[in-house]
Amino acid sequence: MFMRVLYPTDFSENSKRAIKCINALKPEEVTILHVIDEDPFDIYEELTVGVDYDVEKAKNHLINEAKRKAEKIAKEIGNAKIEVVIGEPWIEIVKRSENYDLVVLGAFGKGGILERLLGSTAEAVLRHSKCSVLVVR
Repeated sequence: MFMRVLYPTDFSENSKRAIKCINALKPEEVTILHVIDEDPFDIYEELTVGVDYDVEKAKNHLINEAKRKAEKIAKEIGNAKIEVVIGEPWIEIVKRSENYDLVVLGAFGKGGILERLLGSTAEAVLRHSKCSVLVVR
């Protein structure tokens, strides 16, 4: 039924709980997606004008670190693709959702109290996804 699964993760403990659900579904294809939030980089670019700070180098470091973490998860899932992008997390997830049968994600990530006040990534994905969504607590 759910042959193609998108697994967005922020590598939090809650999002790791979704791995058991994915493995139970036994999909043919899984894509592990990590979205690095673009907002902090906008701030850094403004704050570091005239300062010796390389925003692109910082982005590349975060991308490589995320790929390393995703590779560990891919071993747990089996045959999984890895995608790491920079953007607005819920938007990047929803954009990709039309190519999948199911999105499996954790109910809460690393957003903390601010996330609960402004609405979570999981909630936005539920509202706007182009496919079914499974939210794991």
